[in-house]
Amino acid sequence: MKTTGQRHATVIGAGVVGISAALYLQRHGFTVTVIDRGPPGEGCSMGNAGMLGTASCVPVALPGVLAKVPKMLLPDGPLKLHWALLPRLIPWLLRFVAAARPARVAEISDAMHALQADLLDAHLELLGDAKRTDLVQKRGKLHLYETASQYHGAAPARALQTDHGIAFDELDGTAVRQLVPEIVGAMHGATFYPDVCHCTDPLAMVRAYAELFVRRGGDLRREQVRGFEIGTDGPDWVVTDAGRHAVSTVVIAAGAWSGKLVRQFGAKVPIESQRGYHVMLPRPGISLSVPIKAEGRGIILTPMDGGLRITGIAEFGGLDAPPDRRRYRTLLTHARALIPGLVTEDMTEWMGHRPSTPDSLPVIDRSARFAGVHYAFGHGHFGLGLGAISGRLVADLAADIPTSINLQPYRISRFAPF
Repeated sequence: MKTTGQRHATVIGAGVVGISAALYLQRHGFTVTVIDRGPPGEGCSMGNAGMLGTASCVPVALPGVLAKVPKMLLPDGPLKLHWALLPRLIPWLLRFVAAARPARVAEISDAMHALQADLLDAHLELLGDAKRTDLVQKRGKLHLYETASQYHGAAPARALQTDHGIAFDELDGTAVRQLVPEIVGAMHGATFYPDVCHCTDPLAMVRAYAELFVRRGGDLRREQVRGFEIGTDGPDWVVTDAGRHAVSTVVIAAGAWSGKLVRQFGAKVPIESQRGYHVMLPRPGISLSVPIKAEGRGIILTPMDGGLRITGIAEFGGLDAPPDRRRYRTLLTHARALIPGLVTEDMTEWMGHRPSTPDSLPVIDRSARFAGVHYAFGHGHFGLGLGAISGRLVADLAADIPTSINLQPYRISRFAPF
């Protein structure tokens, strides 16, 4: 492992996690290089629903999840699977089912909540430095139930939120219509989370972080990482399509591509791409007062600076297959069932790769083999919100500074043997 007079760190990945880590490493006195094949924030960071809040202490795998899968796989359902990938997915799916055991759900929820406690503080710290705090709004979030069965089906999630002191209000159908008169059809009610914030332009957020990083002397390289040349004490060089660069401290924050990179360091992690989709309506013809999650439809509608974003779908389709355009139609079909008059003129479409672990928790850790190698990836459906706090934690780890929370739940070793 190469060393220099001043501490230097190389971050692989220019998404929200990687750029946040780079900024916090700079705070700790490191000179920093960030390497990514694409521009900052133009991977999964740009396409999400923009939510920032502690209400997400509910893991994806909950008791009874298997019974729901057949309905979720229906043509208009929120879950999609490329069946040719099933043999490869079986180990991941078995771990997913194991994570749904009640005792394990309680542990995971505790760990999610601990990680989210300083989520907003970390983002506002960086946004303040970048002079872009305008990108965060506190409007709350509405979880919408069209039927009583949807409401009762979400009871385990609300119980976990109650256990962790998360504030919410129960609304009946009349109150829902007062808050969001654009919604049509019969509504059983909703749960409103008043403390949830959202980002009005996720791509602008990451770009603001990247511009701040460069202003502070950061080196941002657009290259595709091929791997590492490893010496006795760890990686000496990172090899890219443009050549190779000497490294000392390394942070792997490459999202869904991280699993391939950490294998070189003797680590194996069950991480899969849950491909997510969105459509963006620049002039939707309505103005929502609050972001909405339609519980029975698996979509989120978020008012953003560029219009109305409709996100959803969890598709196991690997890293290489092109987007399935039917998914965009599915999102629009569900959104129009709630708001029939949506205007789709000049609509844009997006698909990205959520880096998902079976237990909904990211990996934030140091390599067991090489002290200078660190991990920050696997944030699944919660990457934008957790990006800044994860960057802070992995930077503290790299600088040998005590972290604000116990990182044991996020260790890569939790997946051994794999």
